[in-house]
Amino acid sequence: MYCMDFVNGMYMFVYYVSIFTFFIMFSSIQSLRGEVENKSIKLYIPRCQSRSKIYIAKNISLSLMFIIITIIFYIITIILDYLFLIHRTDIALNVFWKSQDTESIIFFIISMLFYYLFLIQFAFFLSSFFNPLMSSILALITTILTFYLKVISYIQTLVLTYYLEKIMNSIKIQYNDIFLYFLLILIYGIIFNLLGIKKFKKLDVI
Repeated sequence: MYCMDFVNGMYMFVYYVSIFTFFIMFSSIQSLRGEVENKSIKLYIPRCQSRSKIYIAKNISLSLMFIIITIIFYIITIILDYLFLIHRTDIALNVFWKSQDTESIIFFIISMLFYYLFLIQFAFFLSSFFNPLMSSILALITTILTFYLKVISYIQTLVLTYYLEKIMNSIKIQYNDIFLYFLLILIYGIIFNLLGIKKFKKLDVI
């Protein structure tokens, strides 16, 4: 095991225990619907007449925040590797990463990052239709369901986590899975954003 192998393994562990998943979903829901419920979103309306711009701006700000969190996570994990594992030659290699694994490492990081960025789009979509509590419940149910749906043969090809986990666990890069994964993210992202913005425009924030 070398440094980036350890770092990606930790990122994968965080994914499987759904730490980032729930943090992103709940914070995104609170960011949009929470401000609608407590009417604080009215502060934005005089400065920005377009609700679409408010929706998109909040989406972008949360996405940037999570990218920063991911960078911090990687930096901290790399530091931990150098502090505690680099000297354990019995279990770790004194190598940052192996050149032959560069492509798979890059695809792993990008795939994971885009999955979490997609969750922000989905959380915003939910919070456009439901109050914070119901949105959070639906987000939790959806997250649990995907862990079951990804193993059902005639449904799994429509589930993001099916492709994501194939990318994460593949020894050899499967470009077909990567293409279908990002295609689904694009399609679902467009649908959720269009429906979310349309509903958000109709919300009563007065």
